[in-house]
Amino acid sequence: MISQKIRISLFLSILLIIGIEPLIGETVNGYYVKNTNDTVFTNFVLPNYKDESFLFFELQWSIKCKNDTTAEYLIKPDSVKEVRFEYKNKFEKILSRKNNFRTVLGEKKKPFVFLRIVKEGAINLFKGVILGQRTGGSAGSFQYGANGQVVSHSSGSIVPTGSSYPLNIYFLEDEAKVMHRLSAVGLKRKLKTYFARCPFLVEKIKKNEYWYDEIELMVHIYNYNCELSAPLPTK
Repeated sequence: MISQKIRISLFLSILLIIGIEPLIGETVNGYYVKNTNDTVFTNFVLPNYKDESFLFFELQWSIKCKNDTTAEYLIKPDSVKEVRFEYKNKFEKILSRKNNFRTVLGEKKKPFVFLRIVKEGAINLFKGVILGQRTGGSAGSFQYGANGQVVSHSSGSIVPTGSSYPLNIYFLEDEAKVMHRLSAVGLKRKLKTYFARCPFLVEKIKKNEYWYDEIELMVHIYNYNCELSAPLPTK
């Protein structure tokens, strides 16, 4: 079994081979909030990948900062609870959460992880990135289904068998502030539980009208369009 650190090293090496290495040093303005609630305005130094999944994979464990009066330094999710910046004309919000999914995300010794929030409200939806293993083929643009299956692909360079690729996965934070990793296994039953206060959504899920690929839409509907009838869940 290849360790996570070795996989990451191989992954970065493959980026150089297939010509999608980052342009190191792109600077964006933003701020972060410490666990002490102190807000620090700074410049974030981001690698500039064509595929943003590569970028957010690197940001999960640390983010590089630099001000005019300071040398570059790293912020980490054990001491910073929120990060905000504008990237490619979009405002990004990253929050620190307990790394209760260490077997999924790797980095088993790190208790916290930065996760990108994509839907926010009564239910929060986060997007994380893990490394998958290719069995060979093209290194073009991939889209992945619920269990990591490639559902569409645009051709690119041929990459070696066993090379790594970024795989986006969703984490849902319910109203009791409990985090859940979403996957296709038992998804229908789980979604009916998470969205139990919205009969409209539950009915859609029962009829198989919504599935994993519509999870962002479902969370948006729950947060902004549902008449929530049932009482709040208890921990």
